[in-house]
Amino acid sequence: MNDLKFAFRQLLKNPGFTAAAVLTLALGIGANTAVFSAVNSLWLRALPFPDSDRLVLAWGRKPQQGRDKIPFSWPNFADLRAQGRSFENLGVWALGRANLTGDDNPEQVQQAIVSAGFFSTMGVAPILGRTFLPSEDERGGEKVAVLSHSLWQRRFGSDANIVGRSIPLDEQGYRVVGVMPASFRFLSFPRDTEVWIPIGLDPFTDRRFARAVNSLGVIGRLKAGIGLAQAQAEAEAIARPLAEQYPENKGWEITLVALKEQVVANYRLALLVLAVAVGFVLLIGCANVANLLLARASARHREIAIRSALGASRGRVIRQLLTENLLLSALGGGLGLLLAHWTVELLRAFPQGVADFTTRYRVPREQVGLDARVVWFAAGLSCLTALIFGLAPSLGASRTDLNNTLKAAVPTTSSGPRPFGLRSWLVTGEVALSLVLLISAGLLIRGFTRLQEMKPGFQPDNLLTANISLPKTKYPQGDQITGFYERVLERIARLPGVTAAGAVEYLPLNGIDGSAFFLIEGEAEPPPGEERRAHHRNITPGYFKAMGIPLVQGRDFTERDSSDAPKVAIINQTMARRYWPNENPPGKRAALVFEALRFRPDGPPELDIKLGLREIVGVVQDVKHTKLDAASVPEIYLPLAQRPVNDMTLVVRTQTEPTGLIPQFRPESGPSIKPSPCPASPP
Repeated sequence: MNDLKFAFRQLLKNPGFTAAAVLTLALGIGANTAVFSAVNSLWLRALPFPDSDRLVLAWGRKPQQGRDKIPFSWPNFADLRAQGRSFENLGVWALGRANLTGDDNPEQVQQAIVSAGFFSTMGVAPILGRTFLPSEDERGGEKVAVLSHSLWQRRFGSDANIVGRSIPLDEQGYRVVGVMPASFRFLSFPRDTEVWIPIGLDPFTDRRFARAVNSLGVIGRLKAGIGLAQAQAEAEAIARPLAEQYPENKGWEITLVALKEQVVANYRLALLVLAVAVGFVLLIGCANVANLLLARASARHREIAIRSALGASRGRVIRQLLTENLLLSALGGGLGLLLAHWTVELLRAFPQGVADFTTRYRVPREQVGLDARVVWFAAGLSCLTALIFGLAPSLGASRTDLNNTLKAAVPTTSSGPRPFGLRSWLVTGEVALSLVLLISAGLLIRGFTRLQEMKPGFQPDNLLTANISLPKTKYPQGDQITGFYERVLERIARLPGVTAAGAVEYLPLNGIDGSAFFLIEGEAEPPPGEERRAHHRNITPGYFKAMGIPLVQGRDFTERDSSDAPKVAIINQTMARRYWPNENPPGKRAALVFEALRFRPDGPPELDIKLGLREIVGVVQDVKHTKLDAASVPEIYLPLAQRPVNDMTLVVRTQTEPTGLIPQFRPESGPSIKPSPCPASPP
């Protein structure tokens, strides 16, 4: 206590030195603590599910095509579930959107279609009611739903009697059978899931139950004592005969990935780079404070010599100096912890980024925060910094020649390395570390600038987007769907300030890309493993103009490209260069395989290329649909009238700030519309 009291008096006598040292340490400790809070939340902390280390994701893969993380089809999942002995439970999911009506405020909600085993696999029980029964995996069952805690609170006022009540989803009554706890967050793409329905009610049952249609995510819980390697070997043994037995599975394999590993993979590199950078900042701060202590020690040599002359041992002197250093670190650590808290709160205020489509899992920003582990980390870091910056100056200051020091007019040391030499090394180290940080920061800024300069292939300024989900019960026919969007776009085009309007199935840079095989007229069907693939999107006339995507060859879609007109398509430049390098693609014909399948009730579907042939009528500029730094891939655009889908996104280009149009998008009744500024802008 005497050492501590004396240390306080010493720091109070030198407020300038104290402030400089404490602020320097606070910067280094605060930055490292803030980064560690992210590492702790995203990397070290267990996922919020019981025994989460036993949760694995199952993906298909076709190495010969260079394709990883392929979703499952229902038959392939059923085979894995029936033959797998390493799994305690298995479940599947698919994501969609639904309209929740029933009052004056209809809204679009995120919907997940899951199997009965999904919730038991996750190990989370509802707080009210139950989850789905195995019988509800079968087609044509009762319409039931499970609600998220947030939707239950927000829309139904936390009604304790919600179980058994009917709610209108897509204009159909669904009986609520359960409510999940607030902590249950797994399916969060593009936003948190609010309603779950059983897979037996999947509106795309006929497609999803076909072995060739891979559209289901699979999650499994390993049995206790079963390792990932053992389960992987079993999955490979299951996949081999399936790949030989079914042509759709040619070259198909199964790979298992720990759920925690899948989540961490999205953050690991960024966290490591950030941790190294702030580690350098802390080392620079320690070197700076050590220099300050060396300079201060030169002025205290006479004091230390007198203490030694009065009987203080060298160990006693070192203990006193280290106590002062520890007090400095404690003050710096406390202030650094406060800075880390402010930094985390600032990061939480940032807009949520686009989720990773392949995992369909994002860690909520609310989970990144300061807990007991982070506080202990800050305390340990403070003690470590006290030793790093304080040990050498303390050892140097304790080595004094009493006779020369007490006689000298200018305090010096008579033995050991001169402070000037140690300070030179410290300054050299500071400069070296600073140069590394400056060069790294310069490269980072240059990369960010280049990323901003990259052309996404469209003009993101003055764009407003709005998601629309048409109820399938009210709009079951293609002509009804097409007519609705034509009327809506016609009304929007007449609004003041609107220069162009269109609609697209999936916006660029939103993480979704529909991919399918295609065949070119006159060419033989390629062998399995060498099929051509292209991303496809349904659009309306006017979409390219609204997005600012230039037409390179041919023509745009028009109202004449109706359901009873010849089938047409528009491709991008990459597809034109790759498959028609020395020709003009307009006039050529190609078929998407899923449009060329002829389904039979008594057997597998047959491929009839003539059934799906489309004439290419135009070529447009490449668009960055996945990432700004990703290479362009072949893309095919289809007119909505010839392939109607219920869920579309409106794209409206305006002359002024587009958010002023939002009030005019709200309907008095009808399908839910969710307008927002275009999320596809570059960083």
